[in-house]
This record gives sequence, structure tokens and C-alpha cells, in this order.
Amino acid sequence: MNEVLLNVHTCFSMQRGVDQPEAMCEAAAARGCRFLAFTERDGLYGAVRCFEAARDRGLVPLIGVELLLHGLPTVLLAESPEGYSRICRLVSGYHRHEDFDLIAELRGDCNGVVVLTPLRELALELGAQGYLALSTLEQNTHQEVLWARRNGLTAVALHPVWFAEPEGYALHRLLRAIARCSSLEAVPPGELVSPRACLDGLADLPRMFPQDPALHHTRHEIAERCALREPPWGSLVFPAFGASPEESFRRLREKSLQGLRERYGRLDRPILERLEHELNLIRNKGFADYFLVVEDIVSRSGLTCGRGSAASSIVAYALRITHVDPLRHDLFFERFLNPGRTDPPDIDIDFSWDERDDVLRDVLADFDGHAAMVCNHVFFQPRMAIRETAKAFGLPGYEISRLTKRIPWLHGSGAETLAESLAALPSLRDQDLAPPWPEVLELAGKLI
Repeated sequence: MNEVLLNVHTCFSMQRGVDQPEAMCEAAAARGCRFLAFTERDGLYGAVRCFEAARDRGLVPLIGVELLLHGLPTVLLAESPEGYSRICRLVSGYHRHEDFDLIAELRGDCNGVVVLTPLRELALELGAQGYLALSTLEQNTHQEVLWARRNGLTAVALHPVWFAEPEGYALHRLLRAIARCSSLEAVPPGELVSPRACLDGLADLPRMFPQDPALHHTRHEIAERCALREPPWGSLVFPAFGASPEESFRRLREKSLQGLRERYGRLDRPILERLEHELNLIRNKGFADYFLVVEDIVSRSGLTCGRGSAASSIVAYALRITHVDPLRHDLFFERFLNPGRTDPPDIDIDFSWDERDDVLRDVLADFDGHAAMVCNHVFFQPRMAIRETAKAFGLPGYEISRLTKRIPWLHGSGAETLAESLAALPSLRDQDLAPPWPEVLELAGKLI
């Protein structure tokens, strides 16, 4: 079990990849893989989940991205936390600015990033950070390898993986049709990867480039070079409100005492005992700056509502993060924060709809480098999966609606397949599911 894959895609290669990270890792492990480089197309959306999925299954994860340069896929791999940070910034620039020149950026600073590219000139300019990538899915020649040697360049054989099993090609084709709002037949060949872009191609790797075995050794060298034994994203880093943790804690204590005077009009023993109890734990956990950050954000709006378990904290009440008196309602603080918790507590805050955008803009500006918007990944549910799949099959809208309108929005069951679960619905007992509906439902089930 020592095979290396340096170009693996999962469902986080949006509207292209088909397998969830856990399924891909299990299938790769079963085929003798040890190193897996997750290189999603155009983004790092699945990096955390892929890293954890690989490590949980005894695999060594590599993290990177696949970007198109002059229409050709170039793989960037992080060989250090600094390299991961660099890749994040490159991907951001790649998406945000039309005039962003990725090749110039790589030429200027490639520290911590290993580049596997089919572009000869780029690989040459990057020196030790660049490799000439030869895909097992393309018609590469021995002359290409000889050219690399003559120019002091190292070539590497890559086997791009887009789906774990050969059957995944049909789902990949469906995703491309959905992305283009077209039928399956109208998807151009250039929009599709090779049907051989699956894990079964691993068996062919030893027979690829038989006259150039060094191409395969290079994969292992790169894998060892970029293997991430620990997550490259590190720990949470909050803005500091004081020159030291002690100063931040002192500021939190002062603000809490002032807030409690305003809330209660007095500071009797039960109030102070509860405050000291909470502050001691906050100090031991190093969360003083966290509470100060949240208080700063809340103070930007005249009307907020802190909710959830944070209402159990008298510190949050004193800072006007929440508005529920935890003493009056006998709320248990440890439900919110306890000695066993290592991550910062979760404080949910609602802002008025007409102030929210201003608050977000100000926070991102004032805490530049510490703040970012967090995205949701929205997955297909039965109604939408059926609708989009049926459209790709060319079925008319009225026929699709006749079925989907009878399916509950949150439909789910313990049935093995989507077709079986729909057959159990009373609302569909008289529905004629003649061909191509069985195939539509099978693919829609896989899409879900």
C-alpha cells in the first residue's frame, strides 16, 4: 500500500466531481493508495473535509488546487503551511480579478508551492518548484520526457482521478449538462473528462511510460515533499485588544463590571461570584479577546439579539451581547462554556435586516486579515435532483412538474433507492414512470 495519486477530485470540484471525500478515500485505500493529493478544480472548498477523511482512513493527505492556465490544468500543491496560505491567496486573486496573471504571480513568489504543469516555459522558470506534468490520459510521448531532461527539468506522470468507479462517468456527464443548462447529448466532448479518469486506471500506471520509470519515482518524491502530517490551516487567531493576554483580560473584566452596574444597579455577592466564576474559566481558556471581538461587533448596531447557549453567560449579558438575565432565570453557564471545551464558544447574534450589510462591511474592513465570509455548500434534494436530471434527458417541463409537484419538499425514507422511496408515496400511486424515468431516477438518486 504505497501508491501515489497527485491529482484527485471529489464532489467539491463543483459540477464536475462526483464522489464524496469519504467514499473516494475508502476506494483509494482499497486499491493500495497511501498518498492522496486533493486538487479540486478552481478552489479549496473541500480541503478540510478531504484532509480529515484521508487521515481518518490511514491515508496521507496532500492539499492543493487545479487551475486552468491557457486552457490546460496546472496543479498547485502546498508543501508547507506557508505554501497553503500562498495557494489560498492565489485562488482568491484568480477568482476576484479579471486581469489577475497567475503565471506572473507564480514567477514572482512560488515559495512553499510545488507546481505540476504541462506548460514547458512555466516549469522551466520555476526551477526546483516546478515539474513538467504528463497526464496518463493524454497522448504524451517519450520525446517530451527527453526534452525535459535536456533542459534540466523533472517530469512527473500524473493520473487524474475524477471518479472512484467507472460508473461515475455518467454522473460526471450529467453534472456538466446541468452546469450548462443543456441536454446530455449537447455537452461538447471538451467539457468532459476521459471515462478512464477513475481509480481503476491505477492498474495501468506501472505500464505507462515503460521506458521512463523515473516518472513514477518522481510521484513518490513529490508526495513525501508535500505530505501534510498536520493541518496547514493552524489554529484560530483572534485580533488582540491588548498588548498581552493579561491586558485583554483586564479590559474584559473592567467592561464586565461596568456593564453589570448598568444592568443591575448594584454588585451584590451572587452577581460577583457568578462573574468571577465565568471570568476565571474565560481567562484559563484564553478567550478574553474572543468576547471583546464579539462585544465590538455588537456595539456597531443599535438593535441586536444574542441567542442560544450564550444566554447562559453573565459576561455576555454584561457586554450586551445577550439580553437574558442568567441569574434571574437560573441558567447553567457550563452549557455554554466548560473546562472540557477547547474551541471558542459559539455566540449567535441576529442583526436588524437594514443594518446587517453595514455591520458586515465594517467588520471585514476593521478586522482585515482576521475576518472572512463563510459559505454554505447546498446539496441536491429529491425534487431539484429529479427536475435537473429530467431536464438533461430532454423531458418536457410539464411532464417533470407533474411528478415533482407531488413530492414533499423534505421527502426522505429508509428505501434503498430513490425510485423505491417514491413508489411508497400515496401521491404517486397513479404516476406512470415509463422509460426514461427509471434511468432518470437512478441518476437523480446518485446526484443526491
